[in-house]
Amino acid sequence: MRKKEIKNKNLMSALMIGISAMMTLSTPVTAYASSPTEGDNNEPEPAQPQTEQVTAQETVVTAPVTEEAQQQAEVVQEAAAVAEDSAVNEATEAAQAILEGKAEAGIAAVVEGEAGTITDQAIEELTEAAKDVVEDTKDEEGNVTEESAVTSLEAASEAMDEIKDNLKAADSANHEADVAQSEIEEYGERALENGTQAVTTSQDMVKDTEDAQKKADILVEAINAATSEKEAEEAFKELEKNVADTKTSLADKKAYYDRLMENYENAKAELKRAEEALEVFEHAYNRNVDEALEKAEAAEEDIEAAQAKVDNLAKALDHVEDNLLTEAQEAKKTVDAFDKVTTYNWDLQRDMMKDTIVNYVIPQLEGEKITDVKWDRVGGFDSQNYNYCVLTYKDSKGKIQTRYFNFDRISRTNGEDRYAESTLGKAWGIAVYEKTAEEIEANNFLVSTYGKKAYTGKDLHEKANGGAFDVFAYKDDTGKNVHLTRQMLEDAIASGDIIDDNGVMKTKDGREVKEIVQNSNSVINGGKAYIFAKEADVTGKYKNTILNGLKVNHTAEEAEAIYNKMVEDNKAYNAYLTAARAMVDENGDAEHILARKYASYQEAVDEAQDAVDKAKDEAAKLNDAIGDLKEVKKSRYVLAVAALKVDDIATYFGMDVTPERAAELNKMTVQQALVVLEEHMKEANTNLDLAQANYQGLVQEFEEAKADLEAVRDKFRPTGNQGGGGTGGASADAGTVADGAGARRDAAVTPAAPAAVAAAEAQAPAGGGDAAARTAATQTAATQTATIQDEAAAQAEAPDAGAGNVEGAGAGGAGAEEAVAEGAEIVDEAIALAQAPEMEEKIEDATAIIEDGNVALAEKAQTAKKMSWWWALILLVLGERGRELYVKYKKDAESENEIKD
Repeated sequence: MRKKEIKNKNLMSALMIGISAMMTLSTPVTAYASSPTEGDNNEPEPAQPQTEQVTAQETVVTAPVTEEAQQQAEVVQEAAAVAEDSAVNEATEAAQAILEGKAEAGIAAVVEGEAGTITDQAIEELTEAAKDVVEDTKDEEGNVTEESAVTSLEAASEAMDEIKDNLKAADSANHEADVAQSEIEEYGERALENGTQAVTTSQDMVKDTEDAQKKADILVEAINAATSEKEAEEAFKELEKNVADTKTSLADKKAYYDRLMENYENAKAELKRAEEALEVFEHAYNRNVDEALEKAEAAEEDIEAAQAKVDNLAKALDHVEDNLLTEAQEAKKTVDAFDKVTTYNWDLQRDMMKDTIVNYVIPQLEGEKITDVKWDRVGGFDSQNYNYCVLTYKDSKGKIQTRYFNFDRISRTNGEDRYAESTLGKAWGIAVYEKTAEEIEANNFLVSTYGKKAYTGKDLHEKANGGAFDVFAYKDDTGKNVHLTRQMLEDAIASGDIIDDNGVMKTKDGREVKEIVQNSNSVINGGKAYIFAKEADVTGKYKNTILNGLKVNHTAEEAEAIYNKMVEDNKAYNAYLTAARAMVDENGDAEHILARKYASYQEAVDEAQDAVDKAKDEAAKLNDAIGDLKEVKKSRYVLAVAALKVDDIATYFGMDVTPERAAELNKMTVQQALVVLEEHMKEANTNLDLAQANYQGLVQEFEEAKADLEAVRDKFRPTGNQGGGGTGGASADAGTVADGAGARRDAAVTPAAPAAVAAAEAQAPAGGGDAAARTAATQTAATQTATIQDEAAAQAEAPDAGAGNVEGAGAGGAGAEEAVAEGAEIVDEAIALAQAPEMEEKIEDATAIIEDGNVALAEKAQTAKKMSWWWALILLVLGERGRELYVKYKKDAESENEIKD
């Protein structure tokens, strides 16, 4: 809607033109109200506020902004727990295959303890991981402490229904917000248009009165400068018409101004309502989007929790399969090392010791998976008992461990010559044991004391067998060993520094001195050894040799118990070797006998992972979609230029500003523009006051012009010719009537002008008047109505006087003058601002009254002769009450005529 500017000041309604013409020419109202030729000259109608919200909602079409997110929620729901290939179904099938097996597919359930030590630990972890997928973890009271993957996925799926509800509610709120935004544009445009037009109209009112004043000044001069009575009267008549036209124009434009201001206020009220609605619906939109996002994030967390459990299941399965492969490889190495030893050979037996400890003892018997293995052989000081191998590795916790090992053949005896073949034996089976750190320290002590190569050959053997290289030690104050050779010990005993009390040796200060025995865990010494040999050798051929060795430092019963444990351990070792041999395929590669069983779970676990990963990805997309709704939100503020559909606000308001200020104004929202307009509209109130004051001055000048006219008449009138009948007679009569009207106008023009201005302010909707001012206007209107009723009643009592005055008025007669004079009061008071829009209804009522009073259309000419403009105005203003007075007047007049006849 473009700005409706008042460019043509003749664009007034036909009704208002009819009223002004009636008041000026005393012509019946009906003749103008029904005129078919004036309809195209209507004042442009103000922009009306839209009160039907339904219409706006029907016309505003809003795209469902959450449609993509809703569809994505359905995708997540199906991916999580609705479709057959959903994450719930796939995860359940994978877990059940592991825990219960799948007979139709030939898949057996896991069996704990069916593999090696480390692999069995992995199998236990796999079982727990499978349970975590399908079984909630509960405390002793049955309360769920941790949800299973299936429960989490189902919760995420159920959340999608709530999310979709939130998104639908957000869509509805978004539509309502769009409706409110559209109404803001509509009502903002109307408010700005009506307000701007009101200012323009007030400016036109000032210009009209100023133009009328200029014209009046010229006409007054013409009256005073007239060269004949006729010339003066013609100028006075033009002046009279100028005043009447100005009054009509002001009344029309004031009524139009009032409609503009009423529409302006209505539009502002609707604008406020629309803005409040926009705030409510935007809040509802944001709240629902926030709730949907919060639920979507929670659902994504649920899916992530399920994903972690399914991934843990996959990792546990991989761990089992890795361990099965490692176990097979370790077993193959152990078998290979065992099978290489077909006779007693120190190097081969040492290699068997290494492979058995690294690949069997530590992982299978001790249950420790090791990495970064390093094995070194160290020749001891005596090249026999002091010998050892150093094993360095990282344990499962990443800590570096260092251990020392040595071995004896199972045929080893307790011979006096530690180097003799009869003592060392010829069996190829070995007994492996671990050496202590003290034993290594003793060897290092001998090396540091004598030098590594101090003794060799026969000399070394004799001294070693004689005990010369035995090492003794006691603890110092720091807890460290203080080492002594046998010679050092004997010297200390001789000097009394060490006391030998029946084999118990102590230092003088009471510290116990002990021998550090090499190979303290061997069969002969401590018996803490692993035997790796053929079962027949252990239980048959070398049984007694082993038992005798154990009896060196144990009782017979202890020796028997230790032996039996060694036999059982060796049986287990041989069973391990048997299984290991089965793990070598036709190509000589290691493959665990359980590898294929656990590989059968892999497909189901992979499918479960894929399904949960898909659900996770779709949930992430849902969060992104909802996040976009929150972040990429439509900007709903309405710029004034958009609402008005104009390019420049300053031009629209008629403001003279700099280009910079114009650019700022073009960035204003509707509300900001209204603030500027409100400031601009203060001019309208000033203009109304100025137009009213100008008009009062015009009326005052008209009153004064009467005296000028009379002076001119006197100048040209023959002396003594004061008779009735002609123009002069009419003037005399008019003077009689005008005196009373003049007195009233004098009061209105001179002292009452400020009051008239105040009344106009009180009645103007946009004039900034308060409640008290509006009350004053109402009271004034009531007083005016009472005044008109009193005068109408008075005329009804004296019909000839009223009618005679109108009919007897000539070009300069009192009837016309009174029409102008009384019209001034009507413009100021009787036609109140709030009454102006109702004129059309009142004129229709007046027309109806005339017709009801048996004044038929065919008799309008006769009615015009009998009915004065005063009665038309009374009918217009008083309505039904006026009709009653007129009917009474007519009856009284007819009765009086009958009496006269």
